[in-house]
Amino acid sequence: MCVLCYKPKNIELPPHKVLRACCLANPDGMGFATSGGEYFRTLDFGEFCRRLSKIGKSEAVMFHFRLATHGSVRTANCHPFYDESSELFFAHNGVLPHVVVSNDMTDSETVFRKHFAPVFQQCGNDLTDRYFNYVVKQFLGASRFAFMHGSDVRLFGEYTLADGVYYSNQRWCHYLHDSYRYMRLGAETLN
Repeated sequence: MCVLCYKPKNIELPPHKVLRACCLANPDGMGFATSGGEYFRTLDFGEFCRRLSKIGKSEAVMFHFRLATHGSVRTANCHPFYDESSELFFAHNGVLPHVVVSNDMTDSETVFRKHFAPVFQQCGNDLTDRYFNYVVKQFLGASRFAFMHGSDVRLFGEYTLADGVYYSNQRWCHYLHDSYRYMRLGAETLN
């Protein structure tokens, strides 16, 4: 299962060892998007860290580490996905059953391109729009979703909050060194 993370503005990025643990647990690619418009996806953890380290504390960052379930291991299948016409970013943790994928796309990108991005545009590019949220929840199930439009961010599903950063799961904690104690500060459901 992938891990989807969200760092709000004015919160420090997770330490390198946490990012490394996320990558070890989910080695099939990674990417991030920022409230300032930076966007990067890669299969190279070193390059990911170099690019992410240039992001200022004052920016919100959505980042994702992929464990491939649908679609091959390639940069194009890394999250987040981006829709140029609406300037909407999307990342997903989980599996979307009953989604027909084609052309080596992921289930996440398929739903984003066919449903979420078009409805977002119909709703005036508003992450709080009732109809947009209704459509998103039809696909949510046990998944976690993150949407970013400029500085507006919307998380769906249950996340764990640690040191100000939201994590979609804790599976990566098994890859931490004993010297770093991860403290569960509480789970928060954001719907």
